[in-house]
Amino acid sequence: MFFSGGRWEGDGYGVSVATASHPLGPWTHEPRVAADVLSTELTGLLGPGHNSVLRLDDGVDLIAFHAWDAVGGKRQMFIQPLSWESGLPKVVLPVPGSVATPGTGWRA
Repeated sequence: MFFSGGRWEGDGYGVSVATASHPLGPWTHEPRVAADVLSTELTGLLGPGHNSVLRLDDGVDLIAFHAWDAVGGKRQMFIQPLSWESGLPKVVLPVPGSVATPGTGWRA
């Protein structure tokens, strides 16, 4: 289960995942300082969160989410590929240190 947490206004907001062997739980999550799927620390984007995951017909998984623009004036939507490592989701980042501006690889 994907969930967002923290203060959406800043870099403390992000997306984590909890796992369970049954849809009704019990759910487990390893608390961390930063969110483990999407965070400012992982992406360079300010306050990424409020996500939705989808699988395309060709089997590619994507995650759609919001993050603040560079000046914190508005939240923009982003779409990135999602990979799976040991059963846990990982956002496929364009380039380490990329920011959400035209030409960097982020899909805004």
